Amino acid sequence: MKKTQSYETHKMQLFSKQRGRKQNLTKPLAITMALSLLLSGTACGNKEDASLSGASNQAIGSNASAAKAESRHVANEQDKPENQSGQQSPNGLKLLCTEDGSASCATQEGYYYISTELLTLQDKSLGNRLMYMDYASCREICLCSAPGCTHDTKDCTAVLPNKEFPAYTSKLFLHQGSLYILSRQPDYDGSYFSSFSPNGESVMGETSKANELQAVLYRMNPDGTGRQKVYSFDPNLTLEGTLALDEQGLYAITKKLSTQKEGNGEYISAAEKTLVYLDLSSYSLTQISDMEFGDNISWDLIGCADGSFLLEGIDYGRKLTTEEYYDDDAYPEFYKNSHTVFALLDTASGSPKEFYRIGNEGIHSAALLGNNLYISFIDNGQIISVNTATGEERLLVTHPQNYITGTIGNMLCCQNLNSSADPSYYFIDTDTGEIRHSDLVNKTLGWSLDLVAETESDVLVIYDYDATATSGGGYEIHLYQYGLISKEDLFSGKENYRKIQMTGRGR
Repeated sequence: MKKTQSYETHKMQLFSKQRGRKQNLTKPLAITMALSLLLSGTACGNKEDASLSGASNQAIGSNASAAKAESRHVANEQDKPENQSGQQSPNGLKLLCTEDGSASCATQEGYYYISTELLTLQDKSLGNRLMYMDYASCREICLCSAPGCTHDTKDCTAVLPNKEFPAYTSKLFLHQGSLYILSRQPDYDGSYFSSFSPNGESVMGETSKANELQAVLYRMNPDGTGRQKVYSFDPNLTLEGTLALDEQGLYAITKKLSTQKEGNGEYISAAEKTLVYLDLSSYSLTQISDMEFGDNISWDLIGCADGSFLLEGIDYGRKLTTEEYYDDDAYPEFYKNSHTVFALLDTASGSPKEFYRIGNEGIHSAALLGNNLYISFIDNGQIISVNTATGEERLLVTHPQNYITGTIGNMLCCQNLNSSADPSYYFIDTDTGEIRHSDLVNKTLGWSLDLVAETESDVLVIYDYDATATSGGGYEIHLYQYGLISKEDLFSGKENYRKIQMTGRGR
């Protein structure tokens, strides 16, 4: 994916219906306003939390036409720079991350992440490193305190064997003074694979084996020591990347994947989608709610509001067949006539309560702050606020650069839909409607800043790259340069970064 893509190309990327995604270690960095910007941080809420990252994604499978059109974009709670103390529900319920979220989390003091840079260990196997950026010293370190350690053996607390901890799909979070890693394989639900297998075997290949799809939860001390496996999920189930947390445990969504052959390819779909709860004291698992409500809507968990789960789905008026869903000619019409629906899940009754819906004939984006869902409409420039409990709506502001890409505190982070034409940010105060324009961009390439993590006063950003152009017209990133900037300087467009001394490549 290139930064200098056309508006129409970017528009179709926003419409991507494909859920199964993977990261490409050598691809150029995608523009930060694409789908993955809002769904890419692993936020952890309260004092233990603080992150928003902009890792890029691309559709998996060898048939790119499997990607479908959806002209809406929802900024989830984890897409704040990761300090979400104000976003907790009364019972402490908060969203940690979504499927596209990166393996990262943060505190008021620093930022944890799993580097996607593969390294060859001394035993010739592959691994990744668990990294930490300390805000006080402005230094990045491998999460290991052993003197003289070279951080390239499995004995090192910072080393994560790649087979056990896939860098792009594992999740990090903090809870009750412990650091957790949820190791999980890619979720291929909604994907299409073209088959080149001469013997007709499943294109899922080894990935379809249950023991390789098993999700495992690990707990360790915040300094990386004492890592231990504390829970293994059912190997016959796939765990989605969307996670939520309350004061006692972890919420996740499990499902069963199946394949349907069609010509030389396979469609991957899911059934028995269930919201489950893992108590992080007893490590006992409880089924909370069936996520299939008989309404022909495929619901996604996108946030937490007023102690309930915020759901979003597409209502086509009826259930689409697999063929209709993947038909590149027919699907755009189905989508144009559909509605994006928002609802709160009442876990007591086990059913969603709809509070707002939008026709999908136009492009819109949304972000959740507290109990209000902010929705922008690209065609008329409006941003409205919708109360998730009552459905009451009010006009916040009308502004041409209203594509919502995240939040910082009570501010909406907005951009031009075509960020190649205008990569700057417009920060909109949700209390007053005041708009503040920041023209800060990536120093080398002029792309949008990557907003990574938030403290009470500062934002961790990626403000520069060490990059070289590739023959395909994109860029290969050798180093992501992180820095801290005060919120006031960021909102005002003052280039006043406190540079993080990097140990590795970043990301």
